[in-house]
Amino acid sequence: MEETLGSWVATYRRAHAGAPPPPTADESTRLRELERQNRELLTENQFPKKAAAYFAPRIIGERHVRVHRCGVRHPHHREPTRPQH
Repeated sequence: MEETLGSWVATYRRAHAGAPPPPTADESTRLRELERQNRELLTENQFPKKAAAYFAPRIIGERHVRVHRCGVRHPHHREPTRPQH
């Protein structure tokens, strides 16, 4: 049975009728660039979250210590007193 290039193309088109066409070289390049930018933005977004967790008020023993945003205790802040038993 002899087949020509035209019949091969027709068979391929019938088999892949609903499939989207493969991306062009320009589209593939743009997709790689967008994926790279996405990775960079995700990495940059993690930094503020880690910094916020680091500078959040610390728990020492059972007492919460208030820390000023500069990292020092506020001079007018008094520690809460515990009731004596």
